[in-house]
Amino acid sequence: MARRTGLTRQEIQSTALAVGSDLIAKHGLSKFSMRQVAKEIGYTVGTLYNVFKNQDDFLLQINALTLNDLQCFIQRGLKPNLRGKNILLNIANSYYVFAKENYARWRTLFEYALAEETTLPKWYTDKIASLMNMAEQALSDMNLSSTQIQRTSRALWASVHGICALALADKLALTRSDPAEKLIRELIDKYFIGLTLEGK
Repeated sequence: MARRTGLTRQEIQSTALAVGSDLIAKHGLSKFSMRQVAKEIGYTVGTLYNVFKNQDDFLLQINALTLNDLQCFIQRGLKPNLRGKNILLNIANSYYVFAKENYARWRTLFEYALAEETTLPKWYTDKIASLMNMAEQALSDMNLSSTQIQRTSRALWASVHGICALALADKLALTRSDPAEKLIRELIDKYFIGLTLEGK
């Protein structure tokens, strides 16, 4: 692309994020570089480093877009009048569908490692907490303490994520005879039985 001028800082940022997200979606994280993004948008790499603090900041903001899209996708898929276990199952199935349809972007959420001793900024952890809160809300009717609800929601997210990761990478022969959707239902059914007993 020819060298461009005239965009505001915010416009450069939003354009770079859109292009960066698209590059990851098409080619995965291994082919991503700020140099390629700069080339695609017609600006220098130096301009990107004036807009973003560093590559960590750039990729965190790309991942934040993915988290936003994931949460919106789950919310759109929520069926009315569902409660408890059925809400969790609805959320989990939507999570799997999003991961399958946006595999490279979804993988980048977990694949990209920050520079050593770098901590996640609060605005990013808040997005993760907002996503976790969807499962916590589904558990709110259970006779569980807030600590139990928080721990349970994270355990379920981790378990569902593991099923998705193995199924989509074709690393678990079991998923060939037992599809991810079936394993997710089995997980939540059995986990919910345990929660019901624990709540009593």
